[in-house]
Amino acid sequence: MDFFSAHAIVEGSDVVANAREAVLEMRRAFTGFPAAILLFFAASERYDPETLAAGMQDAFPSARTFGCSSAGEVARGVLLKNAVSAIAFSPEVFENVAIEAVSGIDADALAVNKAFSRLERRLGARMDTLDHRRHFGLALVDGLANATERVTERIGELTDVLFTGGCAADDWRFAKTFVWHGGEVLENGVVLAIMRPRRRFAVVKTQSVSPAGPARIATRVDPVRRVVFELDGRPALDVYSETIGIAADRLTPAVFAENPLCLILDGEPFVRDIAAPEETGLRLFCSPIEGLGYHIARVRDLMPDTAAVLEARRREFGGIAAVVNVNCAHRDLIIRQNGQEKAFGALFSDFPCAGFASYGEIFVGLVNLTSTMIVFAAEG
Repeated sequence: MDFFSAHAIVEGSDVVANAREAVLEMRRAFTGFPAAILLFFAASERYDPETLAAGMQDAFPSARTFGCSSAGEVARGVLLKNAVSAIAFSPEVFENVAIEAVSGIDADALAVNKAFSRLERRLGARMDTLDHRRHFGLALVDGLANATERVTERIGELTDVLFTGGCAADDWRFAKTFVWHGGEVLENGVVLAIMRPRRRFAVVKTQSVSPAGPARIATRVDPVRRVVFELDGRPALDVYSETIGIAADRLTPAVFAENPLCLILDGEPFVRDIAAPEETGLRLFCSPIEGLGYHIARVRDLMPDTAAVLEARRREFGGIAAVVNVNCAHRDLIIRQNGQEKAFGALFSDFPCAGFASYGEIFVGLVNLTSTMIVFAAEG
């Protein structure tokens, strides 16, 4: 067995005690499994972040442990809330792995460069020489550091390896998000991993949106605050509410979740989720670019597209051995509002799986309302 996943739910009011109990449950669940890498996700409002990070490393001293806080958790066969979800990899899964963590990404423009220099020393190769067909990258970023796009842009400049991952979340509180590495909590941090599996794998994404009309040109934006103030020269909030037929004073997080903005690049949608109104504009979860055309879109049923992506890999690989899933927090919200928790969980019932609901997903760059997955083949 090369992969193993488990989850824990502790319902006490003492977050430190909850974290300790969750660690004990995980240690019991993974008894006998030779974990070389342990990836975990957890609800930080239920489990004390420092206690959980240190406890997971102590419980698995031979493993490299890392993860982040979440707005919902994915585990084998279930969509969870207020849980800890983890997946472990045996030493046989990867031919080579290098993991680095850096703090202060909000203030240090060279943070990714420093991490990549250390990764190169661990790998014994330059990042721009790595075979993108044999490697993938995984990035977990502090979701409130407002630095994810700077991180992904720098990654794209330094390597052709496809990075996936996402932004740590805190269940819509927007107070404090956490990234963990080696038993420690990073301050405004990111964990970057480069992995070369011994078996086939695929990094995939899926989103379920349909443009509701023509592209609207972003004519005034604030990329730092992530605000679109004008579309086609008019207040963006007015254009948006008119297009979807809902008055501005009735717009809610649920409405925004089902009516995002999206770019269409080479026929492929890249979703830009809406966080909230901002004056006469719209504040997004991704930085807007002035002069680009943004479609106001409608969300379709998420289940068929997600199932189709997994089924395509199952046919290609002759079976799926394991999946790491990063699922947008707005997708998670829509799934729960539609009562589809069991249906979504069932898509991941046949193999070890762990994942989390994020404040932004990474697939080359930063995207929203998307599910990104690392899918490992059942056979080499």
